[in-house]
Amino acid sequence: TLLDRMVHLLSRGYVLPVVSYIRKCLEKLDTDISLIRYFVTEVLDVIAPPYTSDFVQLFLPILENDSIAGTIKTEGEHDPVAEFIAHCKSNFIMVN
Repeated sequence: TLLDRMVHLLSRGYVLPVVSYIRKCLEKLDTDISLIRYFVTEVLDVIAPPYTSDFVQLFLPILENDSIAGTIKTEGEHDPVAEFIAHCKSNFIMVN
C-alpha cells in the first residue's frame, strides 16, 4: 500500500518529509484515522532510539492525539506508544 511505501521511505532516511506529511493529514482531517493509526503502528515497529528532536516534535503530537494513541491495540505488556511517549518525555524538553 501507499502507507507501506511511506514507511519504507522513512526507513531509508526520508523521516521528516514523511512524518510531516502524515501530521498534516491528521491536522486537516482529510485522511481516515485508521490509516494514520496503521502508519503509526508500522513506524513504531521500525524506529529505535536515539531520536532527533525534530522527529520527536513532529511524531509525538501524532501519538498524543486521542484518536491515535487511545485506540492502538497492544499485545501483552509491550506498549510501544506508551514507551515512545515516556522516552520522549524523559529525554526531551517539550515545547508547545
